[in-house]
Formats: sequence, structure tokens, C-alpha cells
Amino acid sequence: MLKIKDARKEKGLKQYQLAEKVNVSVQTISGYETGYAKPPIEILIKIADVLETTTDYLLGRESEIGIINANANLASDEVQLLDLYRQMNFQDKNQLIGFAKALVY
Repeated sequence: MLKIKDARKEKGLKQYQLAEKVNVSVQTISGYETGYAKPPIEILIKIADVLETTTDYLLGRESEIGIINANANLASDEVQLLDLYRQMNFQDKNQLIGFAKALVY
């Protein structure tokens, strides 16, 4: 089962918004999310780009834990921040980035 729905919801996007961004119909996105249809590789790559994730994640070949473990050189507070960031919706992530920029500049 593809993880498109999970990634889409994490970004705070509706099906129609994702469909517009990758230039397919809402019914097509629904089919991908329910497992009724499989996206061609070109569309899968577009979806991954829009959702700012990897095709491996969308295909279920990579978990968030695996991503964190792949970055073992991160300090524990960096891993904690990354974990919290990944739990946020799209709007909250944008707010956090704006706040962080204000603190740095």
C-alpha cells in the first residue's frame, strides 16, 4: 500500500490540491491512495517532489525511523526537533521556519 495519503495529509493538502499540482484528476489520486491504481514512475516522482518526500517513502520502502537512523551523525536534540517537525502539518512547518529565520537573522 502506498503512503501517498499519509504524506499528503502531513502536508495539509486536499486530494484536489495534490491532483492540480501533479496534473492528474482527483479520481486518479484517490485510486493511488486506495490501492486501486498504481502511479507511473513519472507521476510518483512528481508526487514525491510536491510532498517533499522520497519515492521510497511513498512506496513503503523507507520509514521515518529509517530516515532518522540514516542521519546518525545528528545530535539527540536535532533528532528530537526533526521528529517533532515531521509530526507538524504544512502550515505549522511554515510558521516554525519563519520563527527560526527570525531568531537567526
